[in-house]
Amino acid sequence: NKNPILAIGEAKSFASEAIKKKDITQLKTLAKKLPTAAIVISVLKDNFSELEKELISEFVLWDRKAGASKRKRRTIILMTGTELFADFSIQNTWKELGGAYEKHSNYYSTNSLENFANATQEIYLGIEPYYDWLSKHME
Repeated sequence: NKNPILAIGEAKSFASEAIKKKDITQLKTLAKKLPTAAIVISVLKDNFSELEKELISEFVLWDRKAGASKRKRRTIILMTGTELFADFSIQNTWKELGGAYEKHSNYYSTNSLENFANATQEIYLGIEPYYDWLSKHME
């Protein structure tokens, strides 16, 4: 019963530093022009480098701050080879991996794009879910 969601993104390969500052700058430009689009940042490797995490974190927090006054934000999904190459169920894949993944190996974390985005941001960046973040920043 929901409207379709346009997803745009940046897809990179196995390069050690695949996501660069210019990629994030371009995503910000797109995000401003397409405020309701979901944004997907994906790499084929198993994790983001520390520099990539820093750049992506800045982008996620920029988006959260820009939308906080309106209580709206874009859906920003992070995907690595783990999600892209998951056999059947991302829930099972995350459960098998354990650690930060296991916390999100449930239906709730994967039942919507927003929840999936929150899960991937917490797994890969250590950023708390949006509404937890918002409640701290609205006080």
